[in-house]
Amino acid sequence: AVLTNETLSLTSLIKNGDTVVLSVDITDVLGQSDMSVASISANLTTIGSTALVQPTSYNNSNGLTVWPFETISGTTDGDISISITATDPAGNSATFTNTAIVVADNTVPSVTTAPSVPSTTLKGGTIQNITWDNTLITDTNINDNPILLEYATSTTWNLISSNELNDGLFDWNVPSIDSQNVTLRITATDKVALSATSTSSIFTIDSTAPSISSNALISPDGEEAWKQGTEQIISWDNNLITDLYGLATGPITLEYATSSVWNLISSGEDNDGTYDWIIPVIDNNNVTVRITAADAAGNTS
Repeated sequence: AVLTNETLSLTSLIKNGDTVVLSVDITDVLGQSDMSVASISANLTTIGSTALVQPTSYNNSNGLTVWPFETISGTTDGDISISITATDPAGNSATFTNTAIVVADNTVPSVTTAPSVPSTTLKGGTIQNITWDNTLITDTNINDNPILLEYATSTTWNLISSNELNDGLFDWNVPSIDSQNVTLRITATDKVALSATSTSSIFTIDSTAPSISSNALISPDGEEAWKQGTEQIISWDNNLITDLYGLATGPITLEYATSSVWNLISSGEDNDGTYDWIIPVIDNNNVTVRITAADAAGNTS
């Protein structure tokens, strides 16, 4: 006997609400040609039906017997037993019982881990790891590739990837968006299409570089003649250096050039508007100074 789960195209697992159909080959040495559906019944109480359900069809040639579609109800997890009784025209009867024709699974997966990213602020357009504790996603009948990953900035969930292994790691190509309200969701699905989810803490995706006004740098302004080895002040208007979600800690990098090559003066400086520069030992009348600002996501301008 075979109980086919028509909802999920399975013959091994069912859950409440699925539609199934029972089929079995019933043969008789002498009276098969005269047998009919009226002489056959199945006890389907274990799947929420009645005790004497007659099949919808019986093939006298090969004995194939098929019952009507049934919707599963009232099952608890574990093996399902079904009994079938057939009587031939001479009055001989036989009962067949399969104590484990199929397994019922009505329990959703357990997902007690949340997805996480390496930082509370990510740069859009970069590849970042999404991680989770795969040992905290369990189910008796978990799918081979059970993981669905999504992100949201509001109430709409956007697909990251589906049918992923439960290996605890995914390389995410972070979208080029700007939002301080990003969350991740992980969904695990088992073989009877039951699922459970868990969401991450809120984090930021920042794809926009800081803004530096063209007149932010105050000194040098191109009119100076600074003696090598002396201490001179590089100054800028720190109010003209801004960012959508805030600059990084120590966001300022200062450099100088005499050609196309930029040389580091200092990095990791506060955006406080001044830096005391010891002039390098060079002789050049084509020196330029450059200021670069970084935000918390690593965008620079």
